[in-house]
Amino acid sequence: MRLKEIKTDTEHYFIDVLGRKQGEYKRYYENNQLELHCFYKDDLIIGEYKSYDDNGKIERHYFYDQDNKDITTQVEALAKNIKNLTEEEKFLIKLTFGIPLCD
Repeated sequence: MRLKEIKTDTEHYFIDVLGRKQGEYKRYYENNQLELHCFYKDDLIIGEYKSYDDNGKIERHYFYDQDNKDITTQVEALAKNIKNLTEEEKFLIKLTFGIPLCD
């Protein structure tokens, strides 16, 4: 898939030939501090989503599956026990939610 890079003073992201956001997306405040960092697939947020205040402190931290469903509660519960998961369990989680888990 060929992507076009879009870069302005306040945004940096990629779009496909249909104009849909794909991959990493970043938005900045006027003071160049990161405001939003997330990932898109076909114009829908997928995986990790973080928004920040203008001092760089995280305001919101969410996770979305491949259907753009908020799965933050499930991921947070899993994260508490991630060290105890086998590689097979991590793989099954990736298949179920569509996002990889890191240690």
